[in-house]
Amino acid sequence: MDSKTVFSNADIITELFKHVCVDSLKPISIVSKEYNKQFKLMSKIEYINRKYNETDSISNFIANTSKEICDKYKYGIPKLIPHLCQLIEKLNVIKNIEKDIYLLYYWIILLVHTINNNYNAILDIIKKIDYKRRLSNSSISFFLKLMSKPDYIVFGSYYSPNKYKLLRHVSAAHIILFSKHQLRDNYNYVEAVYNKQVEFVEHVKKFEIFPNRWMHPKYFCMKLIEIVDK
Repeated sequence: MDSKTVFSNADIITELFKHVCVDSLKPISIVSKEYNKQFKLMSKIEYINRKYNETDSISNFIANTSKEICDKYKYGIPKLIPHLCQLIEKLNVIKNIEKDIYLLYYWIILLVHTINNNYNAILDIIKKIDYKRRLSNSSISFFLKLMSKPDYIVFGSYYSPNKYKLLRHVSAAHIILFSKHQLRDNYNYVEAVYNKQVEFVEHVKKFEIFPNRWMHPKYFCMKLIEIVDK
């Protein structure tokens, strides 16, 4: 069987596609229409899961995700990334989050954009995430426990008070958005999430964010509240 036959046989391509390194998928999709079709059919969550499964540790997954975004936007690697890698490895809670690893993936991206005050990118990412997808209870617990820790424990002791507030507000929005769609039949849970949402809105309204060239900070605050309040 020659290469021409391989790249034109749909069954062979479908099987091979399952075993190709995720970073090679896009270049290989150029090889044939069938590969391109397979690549386009892959959901973002499936893509993220494959990236995670091909990584030898959660620390490398976090580091690689950060580097990917920093390279794309020409950022420097934030100081909080190595710190967060060490913290999550130390907590040894990967079994609690790996079923919903895409939430950690997007959280890392949101944090990187937050460090760089790229408000437009934060809003764009939040709008793209499927927050209505059913989650495991352990994934929700992981984020709630993590964010119950002091700022310097979660993000490291590198930032100003305002930056810590911004990191926490964006993280809170992320957690509220995926939590509010879970366990709707549990009154106590729904009430707790609603109270967190009200608290979040009040805190964001009072918060002064640094101006930047991408977006007026007050507009960012209002858009973030608008998304969370839906």
